[in-house]
Amino acid sequence: MSLPRCPHCRSAVNPAWFARCIGCGADVPPAPPAPPQGRRQVPPVLKEARRDTNGVFGLLVLVGVLGILGIFTGARQGVLLILSSATGMVGVVAMIAKVMHVGPRSTGPSCLQLAGAVVLCGIGLLFGAGILLGFVCSKLGD
Repeated sequence: MSLPRCPHCRSAVNPAWFARCIGCGADVPPAPPAPPQGRRQVPPVLKEARRDTNGVFGLLVLVGVLGILGIFTGARQGVLLILSSATGMVGVVAMIAKVMHVGPRSTGPSCLQLAGAVVLCGIGLLFGAGILLGFVCSKLGD
């Protein structure tokens, strides 16, 4: 809360305690009204950044889903298995980033968020194994 100033000597005075200025004795104006406690407007720059972030997240998840489909549809060659697993890993990393996002007023991630991140890390390890398997298949195929 900002205290009003005396119009004559410009000293700050709390009108709840003093009706007159301590410095010069002039009448103190009333305290300014408190700002409304409604919802604050989000700046347009933050709205645009949030929209861009959601678009990139959707694109990364799409790439990950295509990688998963590539593995299940028969990527048995080494290079295709590496590419499919790597794109699947991109999708998993994007999902971990989305799951672990905490709001500005949060004290940290919740237990459910941590459990989701652990499950996604396990899925990511499977994709990592797919990448290694792709390297092994490409070396054996030569």
